[in-house]
Amino acid sequence: MPRKPSPKSQDEPQRTEPLRRERRANHEGTLEIRANGDCRYRRKINGVRVSGSWSRTRTEAKRSLEKAVAAHLQKGEPAETTVPTVADYAYNVVNGTYRERVKNGSMALSTWKLYEGFFANHLELSPLGLKPITTVRPVDIEEWAAGLMLTAQIITKKAGVSRVARPALPMPPNTKRRVLGFLSGIFTHARVASRLIEDNPVRDSEKPTFTATTFRVLKSEEIDRLIAAAKAWDEAQIGHDWYPPECRGRGLLLVLLGLHGLGPAEMCGLKSEDFDGAGIEIQRQARRGRVTRRLKTANRNGWVPVSDDLKAVLLLAPAGWVLRTSTGNPVQESALRRTFASIVKGTEFEGMKPYDLRHTFATRALVAGVDVRTIAELLRNTPEVVLRRYVKSERSLKTSAIDAVFGGKNPKKNPN
Repeated sequence: MPRKPSPKSQDEPQRTEPLRRERRANHEGTLEIRANGDCRYRRKINGVRVSGSWSRTRTEAKRSLEKAVAAHLQKGEPAETTVPTVADYAYNVVNGTYRERVKNGSMALSTWKLYEGFFANHLELSPLGLKPITTVRPVDIEEWAAGLMLTAQIITKKAGVSRVARPALPMPPNTKRRVLGFLSGIFTHARVASRLIEDNPVRDSEKPTFTATTFRVLKSEEIDRLIAAAKAWDEAQIGHDWYPPECRGRGLLLVLLGLHGLGPAEMCGLKSEDFDGAGIEIQRQARRGRVTRRLKTANRNGWVPVSDDLKAVLLLAPAGWVLRTSTGNPVQESALRRTFASIVKGTEFEGMKPYDLRHTFATRALVAGVDVRTIAELLRNTPEVVLRRYVKSERSLKTSAIDAVFGGKNPKKNPN
């Protein structure tokens, strides 16, 4: 005879049925809905998951959760509890609460990977991570933030021998603030969800000063000299074995694409088929070595007309990726930045970044009187972002505004 299911097994969700979760506040619990419409609420109390029974309506599910919470609180807590360290608690949050948020869709997978990297590189084996979470003070946070370093880049050879290609450097203040934001979320979880601490020590600690990023805007004469430097760099690389014929002209192409408003990620995702003879259709970008069709900017696709110089270079480019490696794969952003750094090394433009070329394009277009909406479409961005990022960087825009009010005549002092 077939075995009848027990009442306890009837309350358990079937694994074959998909669950749909709706995230609520912590005191309300997380709502789970079966495919047949049954629902229940569950929440965590001091790290212990408490679930109500499956019900037909949400009201009955809430009442069931309240009864389960009351029954759990009546059991009481053990007399002696072990206080976790900061690293242990952060590990449980990253691989517990944050991982569930990724499954529920309330946290991006890239954000979770970033937090996991922060934990592994800066917190797990640090003196702060070994401290009990209840004994951390704002001074401990400040000392830990002062010693933050960028991890060294390690390259593994085929023979299994590793070498450090770039030494560890002090972490920039803006990156420190981002790491402190991750740590603040950990202490907030310990204060609200677990009630292990009363105050968040990160909030009372002194944060590094946020520094605004500055960009260099080139003049017409400087643009000509930069293009000449790119051509000279291309000619100097012809004799090298690592510079195949498919990669020739990369320096000039990189500079011209940047002066047309393309960012490094968009340059890496550009194909020869995107060039129609008069312009370039921007529809891909490279992020962390992978090419995707999801652009970061607001307007996903955009058409950019090209100048005669860039048109002549694109017509000679082979089929496939415009910026490619010797194996035919698209160039990564890190390699593109290193190429640009080698182009400007030893010149008057040393220290510039590829994004400075995009900034030069936007600012010079604004100075020339081009409509802001047109510039935003060329940058695949919004007019608000263009006005916020590019107008304040050029002082000549303020001078032209005064000249427009006074009719191009600056008031002169009366010698008498």
